[in-house]
Amino acid sequence: MARPFEFDRDIARDRALKLFWSRGYQGAGLTDLLGKMEIGRSSFYAAFGDKRRLFIECLDQFAARTVSTLAPKAPSRSAIDTLRGFFEQETLARSSEERGWGCLLVNSVVELADLDEGLRAHAGRRLMDVQSAFETLLSQAGFCSAQARDYAAFLMVVNQGLRVSSRQGLATSDQQKQISVTFDMLTTALNSALKEA
Repeated sequence: MARPFEFDRDIARDRALKLFWSRGYQGAGLTDLLGKMEIGRSSFYAAFGDKRRLFIECLDQFAARTVSTLAPKAPSRSAIDTLRGFFEQETLARSSEERGWGCLLVNSVVELADLDEGLRAHAGRRLMDVQSAFETLLSQAGFCSAQARDYAAFLMVVNQGLRVSSRQGLATSDQQKQISVTFDMLTTALNSALKEA
C-alpha cells in the first residue's frame, strides 16, 4: 500500500501552476519548483511523476478554472453579460502581478511552439476548450451555430490579444476600452442576427 503524501497535493500543484504561469515552462527549473511547492525531490516524483506531467496537470487545472468562470452565476444574467464578465474578470480584476503574467495557456502555446510540439498541442487543446465555452454561450445568446462558432473564434483572438497586452503592461483603462468596443460590436451583431431569425 502506497504511503499517503505528507503534504497537500493540490496546494503544491497550485504553487507550481503559479510558477509556470509567471516564468514559463523552461523558466521554472526543478529546484525552483521544489522550493515553491515546499516538497522534497522524492515526494515530487512520487506525487507528480516528472516536470512535464506536472505541467500538463497545471495546464488542465488552469483551463478548468477558466472554463468554470464562464458558467452563468445567476439565472437572470444573460449569456453576453456572462461573456463580458469573463473578459473583465480575467483581464481587469486580477492582481497587477497576475495581469502581468498574461495567460498560462496562451504563453505556453507561444513558448513551446518550436520546443515541444506535444506540450504546445496540449495547451492549444485547452484553449479550444475555452473557445468551446464561448461558443456555447453565444448559441445561448441567440446566434445560429455557424455564427456562434465564428464569433467564438473572434473572441478567442481578442482574448489572446488582451492577454499579450497585459504582459506588455497596457493600462487597464485601455484594455477596458477594447473590451467595451468588442462587446458593442458583438451586441450589434446579435441584435441583427435576432432580427433576421
